[in-house]
Amino acid sequence: MLFSFTTYATSQYRETRRLLTEVQDYINEKPNSAIVVLKSYRGLASQDEGTEALYAMLITKAEYIATDSIASDSLIQGAVKYYNKEISLESAQAYYYLGCYYFSRDKHKAAYSFQNSIDFTPDGNNNHKGRAYHALGSCHFANGSIEEGVKAYETALALLDENESESTWQLCQDIKRALNAVNRVERENTRFAIFVILTLLAVISLCGFIYYKVKKSSMVKT
Repeated sequence: MLFSFTTYATSQYRETRRLLTEVQDYINEKPNSAIVVLKSYRGLASQDEGTEALYAMLITKAEYIATDSIASDSLIQGAVKYYNKEISLESAQAYYYLGCYYFSRDKHKAAYSFQNSIDFTPDGNNNHKGRAYHALGSCHFANGSIEEGVKAYETALALLDENESESTWQLCQDIKRALNAVNRVERENTRFAIFVILTLLAVISLCGFIYYKVKKSSMVKT
């Protein structure tokens, strides 16, 4: 009897892991379908910590892709706690979606999470690291740190492969537009600063000329 139960549990565990692996293949294109499938396996995913952490990360990812928001951090916090022991793509993704949760709530916490996502990204996963740098740069811009934002965006652009997918290509175009806008503002500010300086010099020169003329006129009268 015990043997039968163990065999059944093992079979269920393998089935759940297989499902989670399959969901990863289409989660980006069909996030709503992924959410439906994942929710149907919610109880089975709690069989062990590793499976539960992967489930939490995947359903949070699907929710974010589908709605552009994350309602609660309860699941993703559990995934971060489980994965943050070593460098892995799962660790990086868990921190990334924790940052997405915080982005509309606390930009400093979001930036911290995105930086951790970068630090936990294994070598060779440049597209994920590029997206994390883009998210970090967005936090810097929102916090008023323009220079840091530009650096992060430029790093993101260098890491991202525009041919990876349509969404990555679009992200690269958005980054380029943002950097061009910042450069345009900086050029306009530089031109304005030069104009102000030249105007001040002209006013100072005019005042000096008037002072000289008035002083000379008063000396003639004397």
